[in-house]
Amino acid sequence: MPRNTPNPTSDSRPQADPFKAMGISPPSRLFRIDRSLLQGLSPRALSHEREAYFEDRQLSAAERLFYQVWTSEGFQTVVFRKGQWLGHADDIPAAAYVVTSGDVLAKGPWGSGQLGPGGVIGLAEGLCDQPLQESFQSLGVVNAKLIPIDSAIRELQRIKPSLRGAFRITISKILGDDVPVPAWLGAAR
Repeated sequence: MPRNTPNPTSDSRPQADPFKAMGISPPSRLFRIDRSLLQGLSPRALSHEREAYFEDRQLSAAERLFYQVWTSEGFQTVVFRKGQWLGHADDIPAAAYVVTSGDVLAKGPWGSGQLGPGGVIGLAEGLCDQPLQESFQSLGVVNAKLIPIDSAIRELQRIKPSLRGAFRITISKILGDDVPVPAWLGAAR
């Protein structure tokens, strides 16, 4: 199955009410980081300033990681209009997205849910060349950081085997133990 990368500016399938159109009730919240926790911290803050801010507010590892991705100039920011698709079930993603603002509806065989800032779409599937199990549609304007899968694979192949092992374990937890993990991530012990 070919990889698929939605085009944020032209892959629009507008719907007046995505919940009604999909025949579902409004979704539960799956994942969201409260961006207001990061309000007093400049995206250009120095390392020691960031650490002091994180410690003072007792931010979680997920909140700290979100800040790093959100402020990174190494990832391209993409914007999806209301109703646009970020990925369809059964497509193998060529890109992953980290939601930085807005909300995304995730609908799969398990039901539906909502992803907000910090939500990650398609990274584990793309790294393992597996199709998405859910479809993802923006509920309003959504900003996201784009992670090209081929670039992510090249970067991960250069890191230490122990860190690749951490990715392998995380991917297995996300996709399930029955999904084959690529050989370049190393064999499970």
